[in-house]
Amino acid sequence: MKATLLKSLFYLLSVSSALGFAARAAGAGAPAGQNGAPKQTKSSADSKIEVENWAKPEPGWLYVLDPKPDAGGPGGRVWLIDPETAKVMGSVRTGDNADFALSPDGSRLYVAAITEGDSSELAVIDTAQGVVLQRGTIEDREVANVLQMNVLTQEFSETSAHSVLPNRVPPAAWPSSPDGSRIYLGYVSDYDRHYDNRFYLDYGRPPNLRPNNETAGEFRVLDTHTWKKIGTIKTKMPFWSAVIANDGKVLYAMAPQKHSILVIDTGKMRQIRILKVGGAPTLALVAP
Repeated sequence: MKATLLKSLFYLLSVSSALGFAARAAGAGAPAGQNGAPKQTKSSADSKIEVENWAKPEPGWLYVLDPKPDAGGPGGRVWLIDPETAKVMGSVRTGDNADFALSPDGSRLYVAAITEGDSSELAVIDTAQGVVLQRGTIEDREVANVLQMNVLTQEFSETSAHSVLPNRVPPAAWPSSPDGSRIYLGYVSDYDRHYDNRFYLDYGRPPNLRPNNETAGEFRVLDTHTWKKIGTIKTKMPFWSAVIANDGKVLYAMAPQKHSILVIDTGKMRQIRILKVGGAPTLALVAP
């Protein structure tokens, strides 16, 4: 199963790269300040992925994957959030079983969503202008029991965002400081001790060895030079995944069951704010 998921992801990334290359090639002859958009493979009227509103992202803004923004409604969204003001600066409507990834320079956002049967749509979005540059189709993308793509580990993760979805939360790649000297690991410490409370540190353990609906309640901060614990950060609500700001001063922890993103000061090692975002914020990326 894991090999299948990795294979499907590598295919997604290869198609993303090809479309990105096509977009750059098509725009190479455009006048300065204008984007030459390549021919799209399907009309926007038939698409499940559409930019609804947009502001040019600034460094440090968050792209937030929300698979259930509307209670009982179909499809999901990618929210563009300014964490300083807690304002929604843009949104992309997606179909079901959405995945997303951001190019290293932040200029392209890749969004995939299932269309019908075994087919998925892939859209390449210019993040500066908020327009879809190219669309393509991916066949046989693995979406069964999959909610999100972890772009850090290059694996798909089965992660719950709603009561009717699978609620197993395998460990994601927990964030590290920009200089690599610290790592912030999600940790569980308050359930039955015959389970292994290092669940978040160990990928691939059989599901019968742990609760299948467990969430992390704190971060264990480790020094990567000595691998000794140098601190504990407790949060006011359980979280499922996290990212770190570009300067390493803030952690953002996703708490989809509470429709929230937890803002954590890494210097003071404590939670300082809560951002209310959408219906089930599950995974985030930081604009470079």
